[in-house]
Amino acid sequence: MLVTQDSQSHRIIEKRRRDRINNSLTDLASLLATSHGGGQLALTKHAAGQGRVKKTEIIETAIRRIHQLQSELLGLYSFIRDDLNGLASETPPLLDSEESLAREVINP
Repeated sequence: MLVTQDSQSHRIIEKRRRDRINNSLTDLASLLATSHGGGQLALTKHAAGQGRVKKTEIIETAIRRIHQLQSELLGLYSFIRDDLNGLASETPPLLDSEESLAREVINP
């Protein structure tokens, strides 16, 4: 059977695409397995070479981990904001001090 140049080129391009996807999924599985916190559950044993990981499992685990990290980040932002608001309420506003100083300089 003769394979045309176009179909052979298409096969080569398609194989490169599949290889890139598979390499990216392998990298993602490795990142998930070494990340701290939840989200890597079943991936850890597979990433160590003890079995085949389904591509959907890698993607679903990555999505769960991203959601967890987003939640942790929002919590951290809230903590920092609340802490800064607490500090601001404990210290006299700098602007008031500068205005008082300016008034003293202008009207001694």
